[in-house]
Amino acid sequence: MQVSGPDQISRGRVQSMVERYSGVAQLTGAGILLEWNGQREHSDVAGGSVTSRSEVLPLVRREIPARLIVEATLRRRWWKPYIRIRVSDLGCLDGVPGAAGAECRLRVAREDRHAATEFLIDLRLLAADAELRALEGPAE
Repeated sequence: MQVSGPDQISRGRVQSMVERYSGVAQLTGAGILLEWNGQREHSDVAGGSVTSRSEVLPLVRREIPARLIVEATLRRRWWKPYIRIRVSDLGCLDGVPGAAGAECRLRVAREDRHAATEFLIDLRLLAADAELRALEGPAE
């Protein structure tokens, strides 16, 4: 996934920033564990010269509890398929690249579309199980 920051233009100088992320999603007994890291590239164009620098972003882990997952679907776009996850608590997606509001989009490599379908089946079973346990109430 790529996220571009706003370009800053002032007095013949242009500064831009682009972040590229990659990661994995895996099921745990309680939900989805997302792990990602990335690279941030800064470019500066001034007076006919271009300078750029890169920095590696740290590894980040975030778990989304199954009980908070409202919907999970695979969007089958030809070039850029993705998994769309909607949640009931905005806080669990805080800082996740590709998250906007209560929704998160996880890009899937074209060759991994079959694995993504299996992942969603297991995720839906996990979310349904969490909902069923919530309806049953606390164990006595």
